[in-house]
Amino acid sequence: MNIYKMFVLLVLLAGTNLANGQTLKQYLKGADEAFANADYGSALQWYGIATEITENRSDIWYKLAESARMIDYYELADSAYQRVLDLDDPAKHAESTFWQASMKKALGQYDEAATLFNQYAGMSGTTPEYIELATMEAEDCYRAIGIVEVPLDDVALDTSLIGINTPDSEFGAFWYNDQIYYTSYSFIKEDDEHYPPRPYMKVMQSEALDQAGTLYVPINHDTMHTAYPTYNSDGSRVYFAQCAYVGVAGLDCSLYYREVLDDDGNLGHATRLPEQINKAGSSNTMPQIGVDEETGSEVLFFVSDREEGSAGGNDIWCSVINADGTFSTPENIAAVNSEKDEVTPFFHSGTQTLYYSSKGFQSIGGFDVFSAVKEGSNWQDPVALGYPVNTSFNEVSFNIDEAEKKGLFASNRRNGQPYEAGSDYCCYDIYSYRKLTLDLEIFVFDAKTRQPLPGSTVHIDQLIPGKKDKMLLTESNPDGNDFYYSPELGFGYLITADREGYVTSSEIVDVSLTMNPEEPLIRVDVYLPPNIIDLTALIYDRDFPTDPLLGTTVQLLEFDDQIAIETKDSTNRYDYNLKRTRTYTLIASKPGYHSDTLIIDLEALGNPMTLERKIYLRVKDLIDFPPLYLYFDNDEPDPKTFRKTTQQTYGQSFDKYYSRKDKFIDEYTKVLEGRDRFLAEQLMRAFFEREIRDGFENLEVFSSRMMFYLERGVAVKVTVTGFTSPRASTEYNEALGARRVASLMNHFNKFQDGILVPYLRNGLLQIEEVSVGESKAPTVVSDRLNDERNSIYSPIASAERRVEIIGVTIDE
Repeated sequence: MNIYKMFVLLVLLAGTNLANGQTLKQYLKGADEAFANADYGSALQWYGIATEITENRSDIWYKLAESARMIDYYELADSAYQRVLDLDDPAKHAESTFWQASMKKALGQYDEAATLFNQYAGMSGTTPEYIELATMEAEDCYRAIGIVEVPLDDVALDTSLIGINTPDSEFGAFWYNDQIYYTSYSFIKEDDEHYPPRPYMKVMQSEALDQAGTLYVPINHDTMHTAYPTYNSDGSRVYFAQCAYVGVAGLDCSLYYREVLDDDGNLGHATRLPEQINKAGSSNTMPQIGVDEETGSEVLFFVSDREEGSAGGNDIWCSVINADGTFSTPENIAAVNSEKDEVTPFFHSGTQTLYYSSKGFQSIGGFDVFSAVKEGSNWQDPVALGYPVNTSFNEVSFNIDEAEKKGLFASNRRNGQPYEAGSDYCCYDIYSYRKLTLDLEIFVFDAKTRQPLPGSTVHIDQLIPGKKDKMLLTESNPDGNDFYYSPELGFGYLITADREGYVTSSEIVDVSLTMNPEEPLIRVDVYLPPNIIDLTALIYDRDFPTDPLLGTTVQLLEFDDQIAIETKDSTNRYDYNLKRTRTYTLIASKPGYHSDTLIIDLEALGNPMTLERKIYLRVKDLIDFPPLYLYFDNDEPDPKTFRKTTQQTYGQSFDKYYSRKDKFIDEYTKVLEGRDRFLAEQLMRAFFEREIRDGFENLEVFSSRMMFYLERGVAVKVTVTGFTSPRASTEYNEALGARRVASLMNHFNKFQDGILVPYLRNGLLQIEEVSVGESKAPTVVSDRLNDERNSIYSPIASAERRVEIIGVTIDE
């Protein structure tokens, strides 16, 4: 068919008179017969000669235009239709306006095409069917303008494959076992009775796209067209089409297969597929083998023009290849077929996606490539691949590799290999298709140190508006901090990284916009905050807010459990490692100061690396000290006696008691393990530091503060009371309580070498004593003598062995 085009074009370009004695009537008769036999190339030749004989007959120019249109001579057809309209009243040739619009659409001249389609729709005498068709075509042209103006930016096409392409048509190319197999429409059968000799299709193979191919001899038939080879999933069989000319230019095709005999490419004999595939009276071609994910069966896809069950024109059909090698009754894949032609199916088994070419489904011109995804027994709606894969010209034989990164297709678009200079859009060329990969380069770091963090795990989710996120990848890198992924354009992606000992962190990458081919790499740095936050607490005197307050005690609680307590005499700084998402309480205290409490809710603070908190303690006035608790060891002072007095001061009793801190901790916690033991140790330690030691030190400050008032003649009255734990009789406990109060009195008498004694004697300082024995001890305090852990060493029992300054009165 290509040779016809060249011959006609030479005739027209030469402008010579080839009548040679033949009459115009004879040329028109030959042209009409050729057109009726679908020999449009010959018809174009004879009509062209006729226009040389007589230039002003619109009917001949119309027939020439129709012949050119039928063999894709778009520009010639466009010019010929315009000649028709110039020679006669356009209203008499509405069909020329319609077909000229179609040619302009095929040439990508969408604005002009839309104008002509709309003009045609408004002409009188146009049938409602064609008015609707023209209106739809105009809308398609407007839509095509938008598509072409926003080309796919993630696709690269190689349009210079000179080696594999020739001035004739090449198509149906695919990679298999490091070879490219394709069909070439370039072989001439020398004994063909038709003149000029008609071209035949043969299967070719090549090692590279830039290398000329050679005949794949084992598959080709000597006298018939052989085309569209495809291998089954395990490479044991190759399917193909064999075709014969029908009339001058028509083709009747049937499907065959050959068994692959060895690794050298030798093939068995050709076996024709059964009657249900090669249905009588129909042409069946373009086979493709895929695997149905749901059933695991191989499926034969093919093209047929059979009428029964057809949507119109050539349709795509499928047949399941059963385990015994038989074929199921073919089914029309209605979801992908239109009333126009569908051709060259390719099924990508990995994604269950059918790629094919169609002139329907709002094509932007000629055959466009579409894809449809199979879901179970259903198919999603077809989606066009977009520009520049699709153009106003024809795109067929699309296929793509397993990774969906590169593929091949054929097109008769501009910048292909011309049959000869000025030969219009005669022939198909093979183009390579490469999906430009946008690579994500992901690095995970320690957010605190900013150093690489090996051993992390990265999760990648695709964000789909209105739908659940689609998880794409979970990957760990035990030895490094780098991860790589190639996302699909048009979506946002959630990058989440996690690692033991760190807070999970995420970054969102938006690749829904267009891609810059010059910057195909996006770097994403994810910083994981450690689970531990460094807290620094600084303690100050409220009255002197810039001066560090030394000698403070800070108690740290996690939720309600104490986890640390510390007293520092040389610094006001306390450093802690805190766990994120927890709530902590800091209690700062110092004898003679009001304690202060600070609650830190780390979950509410986000993900800081470090925290600094300043705590300001306020000095106590004398009346602020009560209640002031002073604690005693078991049966102290002076054990095993009913005396109500003692020579010991409270300070002496305290020293002995405080020195037994470790003993008390060990005895109370020895029956516990793990976290329970740790928390119990912290509880006892806190009791000794914040209650016992702070109590004594506050007594010292309290005693000094009284002098401020006494020296000024202000009377001070102190009320004290004593308690005991219930390990002995009531009489004994009353005596023990009196001794404890007496030790406090001894403290006042001996404080700073008796500085308070004059005031005690003259009554300016009064100490009011109240002893209550065990009468106020809680019922939870054990009084069992054989239960020393709970009756002596427990915090509850220890808290009941005390003297309490319960009030101070200042008479100013």
